[in-house]
Amino acid sequence: VIVLMLSSNDCNVENDYWRGEEAFVREYVEFAKQLIGLVDGDIRRLFVLPPPPLYPQAGKHSNVPTMPGACPLELRNEVYPRLFPLIKEQLGLPNNNFVDSFDILGGSDHRREELFCMILDPVLKPDA
Repeated sequence: VIVLMLSSNDCNVENDYWRGEEAFVREYVEFAKQLIGLVDGDIRRLFVLPPPPLYPQAGKHSNVPTMPGACPLELRNEVYPRLFPLIKEQLGLPNNNFVDSFDILGGSDHRREELFCMILDPVLKPDA
């Protein structure tokens, strides 16, 4: 079984990781197909999870726009939810193999903040 939950860093506009919606979908599908090849082409062994939402307020799993490489909220919370169904469709992924972690963990209306246990502190530096 392969669980594919990538793309948190792909929305990093500062480092040019984000190359647009079409490129994102195309590259994600290409990579997923390579992974499917590792399990003898059995797509039922691949599970795709979009990343969870970013919460706009400070605190749990929040986005800190001033941090280097921070993912823009609108990209992660508005664009990604449109793109992952396209990825699912292009792969021909069975419904049970698409786990909508974005929606499960609160979606665009941020209704499940209590599920996040980690508090991100924008003041702390990685080498602190």
